[in-house]
Amino acid sequence: MDQSLVESVADLDEIAVLRRVDERLKAGNHPLEILEEVRLGVKMVGERYATGDYGLSALIMSAEVFRQVVEMLEGSLANVEIPRGAGRVLIGTVEGDIHDLGKNIMGRMLAFSGFDVVDLGVDVSPKKFVDTALEFEPEVIGLSCLMTPAFKSLKKTIQLLRSTMGQSCPPIIIGGSMVNEVVRREVGGDLIGHDAIEAIRLCTRICRFDSDRRALRHGPALVDAP
Repeated sequence: MDQSLVESVADLDEIAVLRRVDERLKAGNHPLEILEEVRLGVKMVGERYATGDYGLSALIMSAEVFRQVVEMLEGSLANVEIPRGAGRVLIGTVEGDIHDLGKNIMGRMLAFSGFDVVDLGVDVSPKKFVDTALEFEPEVIGLSCLMTPAFKSLKKTIQLLRSTMGQSCPPIIIGGSMVNEVVRREVGGDLIGHDAIEAIRLCTRICRFDSDRRALRHGPALVDAP
């Protein structure tokens, strides 16, 4: 891992970040490796914001740096065929919440990993999730929620997905800085993706064991599957 890249992102040194990413790409480093280091830097920005060391402007700037890095990585892959067929994933931020940085990171990394991703964006109604799930037939659904007032919407979305889709409802991964095991049990989610890398690992395992996925719900059985 290039700790200097992580620290440059955390220090909001945009010029150093873009220069280092360019150097890494020219050296042949894998885009996912680079993106994960940038994600760690963005996470550090969030931690500094939480402690009061950074203001809101720092969060906005880190999101902009991340966007530029993603554009660079996508450009480097323009002439590289990414194997598809890893699985189908539907993601979005639930109604009442407009945060999308973590969701966007997850979506990009899933796409770079060969998944077919439909991203519904932010403030997505439960009905929109259901309608899209019925049409897209995802193997995994990822619901993002960072604002505690939106937990009611998170629960409503999960309930509507289950009641409408029945046994065909795929495993639901929930994520967000305020999401924990207590929240998961309360809203009825199957699994928690604490960060993008873990979410991709969970999606990979779910899609790999597609025929058994409904028997692998509720965390430990899935995570511990051989």
